[in-house]
Amino acid sequence: MKIIKELPGSYGSKVELVEIDGKQYVLKTWKVEESENEKLFLKTLGENDLPSLGVINNSELKPNQILLEYIEGSPKLPKGVENFIKFGQIIRRMHEIKYNDSFKINEHGEREVVEWNDFLKNALKKGLKKQRDEKTNLSEELLKDIESFVNKYLPIKKSEFSLLHADLHLGNLLVKNTGLVIYDKNPEIFSGDGIYDFATLLTHYPNGTYIQTDNPDNRQDKEVMDNFIKGYGFDFLTHDRENFDIYFIIKALLRYPSPWEIYSKEAIENIVYKK
Repeated sequence: MKIIKELPGSYGSKVELVEIDGKQYVLKTWKVEESENEKLFLKTLGENDLPSLGVINNSELKPNQILLEYIEGSPKLPKGVENFIKFGQIIRRMHEIKYNDSFKINEHGEREVVEWNDFLKNALKKGLKKQRDEKTNLSEELLKDIESFVNKYLPIKKSEFSLLHADLHLGNLLVKNTGLVIYDKNPEIFSGDGIYDFATLLTHYPNGTYIQTDNPDNRQDKEVMDNFIKGYGFDFLTHDRENFDIYFIIKALLRYPSPWEIYSKEAIENIVYKK
């Protein structure tokens, strides 16, 4: 296995372009459970006739590594708002893969059932701790108000669960032939409420939903989300808004501060204080 160069990676992983017997692949190195998540995620997509990256077996791999098919040039979905219809359509197909319970994948590649509300409570706790540890500009008063607000709406009752990606944005999509490939799965949860998947997407495009701004970089946010919802076929902002607000807050806490999500603080305040 010959390493050609390092590629831009996901958070916490090392990604390299490698060559084996004259053919190029992507070698990804991260935690063992994260590799197991990605393997099962891509396998599940393929088994359900969704476009996916091929996972390559190789005796040189360590337990915390995964070898993936390389798509020449790693083409991304163009940012044009009309392409979000395609994005919504592929995510709807992914969410049609159903399970009887919510669970994560451990380092042995096995399912560990995680009650959905336990997952949410733990994610909230982790997000609040992150904000306090990093001493961000989310005040202690706001953090306490966030905790009270979220706990007021828990538990969220669900009896059916979908395959989740848990980190949906354009950077985790590739174009393969004429289809869209979802990859670089977040390992925090494998199966859960499909609406949770949209929280990251909304942290990227909050204008018109959670904030109102004249920033030219955010003027298309509403159209982006309208097209995504059109493609998905279910308006979660209208019909599941209360639950989604909770998911958005939790996900924003886990990610803030971020140079790609500069309005998360204002969005959280608008939800918690009903502005």
